[in-house]
Amino acid sequence: PHDFISLLEKEPWLSFTLDTEHTFSGGKQEAAEYIEHLHSRIAVVHVSAFIDGKMHCRTKDNTDVAHVLTLLAGYGYSGPLILEIEDLTFQPELSLRKKIDILSDETAWLRTFFE
Repeated sequence: PHDFISLLEKEPWLSFTLDTEHTFSGGKQEAAEYIEHLHSRIAVVHVSAFIDGKMHCRTKDNTDVAHVLTLLAGYGYSGPLILEIEDLTFQPELSLRKKIDILSDETAWLRTFFE
C-alpha cells in the first residue's frame, strides 16, 4: 500500500474506487491500512464478496465486507456505494421478484453501517 499512498500524495487531484472484494487480497491488516491512510481519497465503493471461488456474491453478513464497511463508516465515508452482485452466482436461476427481494435485503444491511 505504501507505493499507492505515495502516488496519491504526489497527485492530490486523484481519487480511487475501493472494491470490497479486492480489499482483502493482502489480508485484514493491509485492508485496514489502506482505509486508514486513503479514506479521504475514496470516490466510490464497490460492495461485493468473493465466496467459494465465485466473484460478486451477496455481501449480507459477510464478515470481511462488514469489516471494510465498519472501517469506512468510522472514517465518515458518505460517498456512493455500488452493489455488485452477479445473479449468475445463484443456482437455480432466480425470478425477478426474488432478485428484487435480495437487493432489498442487501441494501437494508448496507444501511446499518451508514445510518
